[in-house]
Amino acid sequence: MLYASTTAKSVTAVLRGSGFEELFPLNAVPAGNARRVRYGTHVTARRDGSRWAVRSYGTGFDLVDPSRRDLCGRWYSLGWGMVGSRQADELLLVQADGIEDAEADRLVGVLAGAVAGRSSCWTHSVEPGRRGATLRMAAVLGPVPEGRD
Repeated sequence: MLYASTTAKSVTAVLRGSGFEELFPLNAVPAGNARRVRYGTHVTARRDGSRWAVRSYGTGFDLVDPSRRDLCGRWYSLGWGMVGSRQADELLLVQADGIEDAEADRLVGVLAGAVAGRSSCWTHSVEPGRRGATLRMAAVLGPVPEGRD
């Protein structure tokens, strides 16, 4: 995929080198979608009152259907997203499922090193699961847009 910044190019190169697969950044999905893709921020459409989940900063997301977690995998998406009430052009969401605790720790170090000095904010979580841990990370590449929260 083509990226606007050299930061995005270098960070995604590190991700690919660590075995992550790129997913198309879906900006918004219906809140109750069949694929069970989930983002932490929800909005209501004015026209019909439907609920939508919007790409947003934080670790409350699933980039893939949780039922696929038994397959294990590593994914990332980079694209537009919300940081509070502000819009960011390059929001990175990373998810690794079914990994050992030691591998989760190693990946946190690799990802932290990749975004260090290149991200205005980043966060991560590691959660235990039946078939290994799930690592999630969100990072805003470049400055956080100014505005109100």
